[in-house]
Amino acid sequence: MFDNRATIQEVVSALRDKAVAAVRSMPISDILPDHERARVRIVEEFRLDVPVLNRGGMTGRAEETTVDARHYPNRAVMNRRRPCPIPATAYVFFVPFTGDPNLVRYGTSPFPYLDPVEAEVDLSGSRLVLREVGPDLAGPAAKSNVDTRLNKIEEKLTRVREVATRWNDNDLPTLVQQQVTTRREKALKDRQGFAALGIPEEPSPPAPRDPPRKPARKAAPGETFDAFICHASEDKAEVAEPLYSGLTEQGYRVWYDKAVLKMGDSLRRKIDEGLRLSRFGVVILSPSFFDKHWPQRELDGLAARETSSGEKVVLPVWHKVTRDDVLRYSPPLADKVAANTSRGTEAVMAMIVEVLGAPKFAG
Repeated sequence: MFDNRATIQEVVSALRDKAVAAVRSMPISDILPDHERARVRIVEEFRLDVPVLNRGGMTGRAEETTVDARHYPNRAVMNRRRPCPIPATAYVFFVPFTGDPNLVRYGTSPFPYLDPVEAEVDLSGSRLVLREVGPDLAGPAAKSNVDTRLNKIEEKLTRVREVATRWNDNDLPTLVQQQVTTRREKALKDRQGFAALGIPEEPSPPAPRDPPRKPARKAAPGETFDAFICHASEDKAEVAEPLYSGLTEQGYRVWYDKAVLKMGDSLRRKIDEGLRLSRFGVVILSPSFFDKHWPQRELDGLAARETSSGEKVVLPVWHKVTRDDVLRYSPPLADKVAANTSRGTEAVMAMIVEVLGAPKFAG
């Protein structure tokens, strides 16, 4: 964990070069008519999603193993030139997390590699694995040692998150805006210069069609909706309704209370059904949301699915709230990449569609 392959500052530097290259390689036909969509697409592609540990979801087990007695001074060993295996116990702890598993490898300069923490990421890419092994190791002592290591990991992640937040919220959007604006202004100037020649302009070749989007995850058995819109009633007209209309127009099947609920339906039963049958939950976080019981209950259901499956389910949308507002409500939720309605409905839609991929369900 936090090894010496690179620092998070070097990761950001590499991403800066890649973001610039991505803007420069975009077809000008994508930038001229809708430069805002082009900007949002690049920004979302190069954001950093720093892991957030869910220590409350920790699981573990005890395993039989062996250790070399030569490594334990209180063990008598006849010949220290040869391995001397003896019975031991391994306590293995699994700690789920959300975020990019690659980002647990990078420290921060100028002191990125002091006191490295021994841990690994399991094959699912969503859990840390920490082991405590010894011939006379007791469970409470093993748990105490793991808690100490987790404290160090969270301390390092906090420093990494500070760098990532500056990149996500300031440096990356500014960089991409500058690059997109520069390309757009140059293209417009070039076109004006050519128009002054009085020669008919040759039509540009059609842009290549984008390959079909791949969904972030496959639909599970029984799922029949692409997304569930979780919202407070006060945000219906301004946010939820436009998102529902925009998504359904693009072919997505969306669970939305106004469209699904009929007279006589059990509200609790229908909502539980919608949560269970939807691939993703679009959660509109707002001051009204934080004050309401029902939308918070829906979020709890989505978060429980996310924790149990280890896959992304919750797609947060911030409406008239700041990161500090969300942080006070839920620290793990505040660290998720979110769409913000301050950028406009089209930008929010673009981010949601990027995750949903191609519509999975007809009708």
